[in-house]
Amino acid sequence: MTKQANGQGSIFLWPNGRYCVKVIVRGEAVRRFAKTRTEAQRLLRELNAGKINGQILVGRSPTVAAYMNAWIDERDPLLPQAGVAKLAYATIGGYRRRAAHLLATIGDVQLRNLEPAEIRRALAAISAKGLSSTTVSDCRVFLATVLKSAMRERPPKVAFNAAELVDHIKRDDTEKYALDETEANRFLAAAKAHGRLYSALLVAVHLGPRAGELWGARWSAIDWNKGTLHISSSLYWIGAGANTARTFAMKPPKTEHGDRVIRLSKAALAALKAHHDTEAHRLGKVPHRDAFIWTDEKGGPVDHRNVLRDVFYPICKAAEIPFVGAHDCVDPEHGRCPAFLTFHGLRHSAATLALAATKDVLAVSRMLGHASTEFTMDVYGHVLEKQQREIADYMDAAVVGR
Repeated sequence: MTKQANGQGSIFLWPNGRYCVKVIVRGEAVRRFAKTRTEAQRLLRELNAGKINGQILVGRSPTVAAYMNAWIDERDPLLPQAGVAKLAYATIGGYRRRAAHLLATIGDVQLRNLEPAEIRRALAAISAKGLSSTTVSDCRVFLATVLKSAMRERPPKVAFNAAELVDHIKRDDTEKYALDETEANRFLAAAKAHGRLYSALLVAVHLGPRAGELWGARWSAIDWNKGTLHISSSLYWIGAGANTARTFAMKPPKTEHGDRVIRLSKAALAALKAHHDTEAHRLGKVPHRDAFIWTDEKGGPVDHRNVLRDVFYPICKAAEIPFVGAHDCVDPEHGRCPAFLTFHGLRHSAATLALAATKDVLAVSRMLGHASTEFTMDVYGHVLEKQQREIADYMDAAVVGR
C-alpha cells in the first residue's frame, strides 16, 4: 500500500492484481482501478483535483426524469414557493413540453451517467417524430439549462454539462413578416375604423412594445408634458387548471434594458389623449393613475387571446394583410403563405420602419428594450444591409472615379 499525505487518498494492490486508488469525499470512499502503479498515481492526482473542485459525485443520483420534473416544479408559479425565482406560466408550459420530448428517451438514465451520446439519441428521436428543428434545438438548450443548475448544486449532481458538448442545432429559417409603410397605413386605418383599441395598435406599430408590455402599461407610465411612456413591467396570464381560474400576473421586463422610457410619436400621444378622454366619459371620472391604459369591455385587464380573435385578425382581414389562421392565406400548392403577420410582427414592423428611417441602431435598440445593439443587428441587420447596397449604388451613379 502507498499512503499519501493526510486526506489525499491511497493506492494499494487489489486481490485481482489491479491497483486500487481510494479517496474520501464527504465521508464516502471513492475508488478507481488501474492496471499499473503509474496509471494509479495519475488517477489519484485527478481524483484529488476533482475533490478540490467539487467535481466528484457521491451518494445516490436521481434519474433525469426525477431531477428535471423537480426543477420545473420549483419554478412553476402555480406551485408552492421553493426558494427560486418563479417563471412565467407560458414559459413553464413550454418547458414541460420539451421535458416530455426528452424524457421519452432519457428519462430513466441516472443524471450523473448522462452522456452526450444519449442526448444526441434523444434529439434524434424527437426529430424522427416529424418535429421542427427549432423544437429540437429548444430541447437541447432547455436540457443544458437544467444541467447547469445541477452542476451548481452542492454537492453537484453532475460533473459536467453533457448538453453543452452536443453540437448546436440549426433552427428553422422563419420569415418574419413586417409591414412596409403602405401596409402599416392600411393596417392603422382599419384599426381606427374598428374602434376602442386603436391607440394600443398605433403605439404597437410606432414604438414596438411586446404584447405583455403593451397590455401591462398603466396611466401613471405616461408623462403628458414630456410625451413619454415608461415601460417597467409586463402582463401575462396564468391558464386555468383543475382547481384554479384563469388569472393575470405581472413580471419585470425581459432584459435589463427592458425597463425603459420611450418617446411617443405625435400621433401616438394624440391617440392616447383621445383614449383618455373616452375612458373618462365611459367611467364618469378621470381614470385612476394606477389603472391599466387598455382594458377589456368589462374594465378588466386585456386578455391577449381575445384581442387576437376579436380585434387583430379582423383588422388584418379588412386591411388585406395575410395573417396566421386566415383561410384565404392557404395556398393549395405550398400549404401556407411563406409569410404572414402576427401580433409580434407589429414589433418587427416598428423596428424595420425605424431603422429604415433613422439608421440609428442604438436608438432603435433602446426603443425595443433589447439587451444589446448586437442582438438588434442580428435580428434586423438585413435592413441596414439593403441600405448599404443603395448607398453603394448611389455613390456609383453620383461620384465617378476619374
